[in-house]
Amino acid sequence: MENEGVQAIPELLEVNKSIATLDCTRIILVYSNDRKLERIIESLERNNTLKQLRLKNAEITNSFAVSIASSLMVNRSLMKLDLGKSISGIKFVEAKIISNGLMANKGLVILKLNYSYLDDKSVKAICEALVVNYRLSELSLVRNKFCVKGAEAIGEMLKVNRGLTYLKLCRNKIMDEGAKFISEGLRSNDKLERLNLVRCDITDKGAAALSEALKDNKTLKMLELLYDRISWKFEKAIAEELSTRNLDD
Repeated sequence: MENEGVQAIPELLEVNKSIATLDCTRIILVYSNDRKLERIIESLERNNTLKQLRLKNAEITNSFAVSIASSLMVNRSLMKLDLGKSISGIKFVEAKIISNGLMANKGLVILKLNYSYLDDKSVKAICEALVVNYRLSELSLVRNKFCVKGAEAIGEMLKVNRGLTYLKLCRNKIMDEGAKFISEGLRSNDKLERLNLVRCDITDKGAAALSEALKDNKTLKMLELLYDRISWKFEKAIAEELSTRNLDD
């Protein structure tokens, strides 16, 4: 897209009554460090039509995060936001800023932060928003950099969150200790229906904790543990417990 076309997008979004989806991936590849991208985000403060926004490969700078948070605080129409594959990752300060926007947001349903180098502190910041935000129903944190401490924050969030129905955590080093924290969160959670823990370095110890949690949790319908190091005994126990739950409910 030519420079003039990119400059016109914010104005278009402010008056738009029909465009529901905007994919900025190609624009980002050319203008990754440009103020034009922030103006596109800021225009969402005055847009009530856009439903999906894709910002993959963006460089989430401090000012970019502020623009995102400011828009989330006032926008009520955007339902899906993809910030995955951030060029230099989403650092703690920027994660905290985005979290502040999420706390006040009333519209977003799906948030994707995949491949964004989120560490334990950054994940904790996002989880803090979900302690009060019950609107978000799907959170995807695929292949980041968080480990047990991040899993602990997720577990604490699950104890009180009543909005998430799908949580995707695959390809993170959650391990058995992290699985135990998440299990504790599941015990008191009555909303989550699908949990993806594929390739999270979980063994029988973590699987045992998850299996026990399912005795208290009756809403989870799908637990994905593919490529984790779990024996048939625990795979069978988890499968049998989940088999009694209707996926179509």
